[in-house]
Amino acid sequence: MLAFWELAYLAQNSSVRRKAIYLDVNRKPAKIFEQILNQSLSILGEIDLKLAEVGKPPAPTAVILAAPSSTAVSTIPSPPPIPMSQISPLLTSPASSTRKFLEGVQSKDGSTPTLQHVIQKLPYQPPSIAEVEATATKSFKTRMEPFLSSPWGAMFRQSIHATTSQLIPNVGLQVNAVQGISRLVISALTEDEYGTVQKHVPTLLTSFVSTMDALEKYLASPPISWTDVESIQKQEKGELHLVEPRLLLSTLKEGFKDIATAYAPHVDSMEIPPDTKKLVLEARERGLP
Repeated sequence: MLAFWELAYLAQNSSVRRKAIYLDVNRKPAKIFEQILNQSLSILGEIDLKLAEVGKPPAPTAVILAAPSSTAVSTIPSPPPIPMSQISPLLTSPASSTRKFLEGVQSKDGSTPTLQHVIQKLPYQPPSIAEVEATATKSFKTRMEPFLSSPWGAMFRQSIHATTSQLIPNVGLQVNAVQGISRLVISALTEDEYGTVQKHVPTLLTSFVSTMDALEKYLASPPISWTDVESIQKQEKGELHLVEPRLLLSTLKEGFKDIATAYAPHVDSMEIPPDTKKLVLEARERGLP
């Protein structure tokens, strides 16, 4: 973290150190600038991966079922069909639901009807397991909400602020990385004698766009636990403020806008993906909010 803080400071305040980075073109296996760029992109890539996993259901556990043996033959004979008496008024009545049910479940070939087949023919269909679980969960949440809203329930809440801090720990690290690499790229226009930095600008801008998109999606729909009743209310009112993603998003937008403005004369000659190029032109013309 200290290294990126120093980078951000030197990139902003020391032209001598910046030029030394640009002039280092013979280092193997990678130039100093390329090492700095790779480390910065790696930090942003980690944020992208973490936010991409938010809200995804856990992978299902594979269950291997034993295949029935083709040679196994049931030794239990199927019961004969149930004889239908033609003299019983219960079964001969055209309006008898019992007769219709028996006719529906009785096998035509003498085989034993399965339990699932019988259940499907019942006039009343029992609720599925998923429906029973959903009803029980809703009832439990309804009873727990008053307790969770009380001071005694605070320690049992799964705070979205704590979740966010775990996803983006040490946000100062990402902020310093973005500010440092942005300043190096912008200053390179006048201080990079060999012009080696410019070819990396499209990659950097594309990375900025990817992380900004991930942060905006997270802020639009944060994974708030049902126990975090206070944050749910704030989210509904538009008053939820998550410090880390907002700070990083603001820093990325500012760096993106500054780079787009500085490289405005070179945009058309740079190999920038169409979507990213569109954002670059918009940022150059009117700036990002």
